[in-house]
Amino acid sequence: MMSIGTRIRRDDDGMSLAELIVAGAISVLLLTMIGAFFTGVVRGVNTSETADTTTRQATTAINTMTQYFHAATTYPVATSPTPIYAFGTVSGDATATDVTFYAYVNLVSTAAQPVKVRFFIDPTTHYLTEQLWSSTCSATSGP
Repeated sequence: MMSIGTRIRRDDDGMSLAELIVAGAISVLLLTMIGAFFTGVVRGVNTSETADTTTRQATTAINTMTQYFHAATTYPVATSPTPIYAFGTVSGDATATDVTFYAYVNLVSTAAQPVKVRFFIDPTTHYLTEQLWSSTCSATSGP
């Protein structure tokens, strides 16, 4: 009868080629799965960051527009009994991509004068654009 120590020493001849191929294949499979998982996580983070940035920019634009829309007012014209209405015809009617109106949101000075505001989608860049004009309304003249 062989002792346990002799049997262990006899079975310790090394690894066969088939065992090395199987171990290598399993290693490659695991590394491929880890790489695919890492790539997916990086893409997901980039998509999430892009969505977050876009949402923040849209929120800022909507908050700015809301501030002006809430302050929209009629524009008094001294030479006419009818004022220019807030969303009426200032430089044409409002469209789906362009609106012009007067608002009492003066961020430049402390004077309480309406500001002419225009929000529009720039046809070349497709960006939301804001234009502001200071008011020159007086008791004797119109806009």
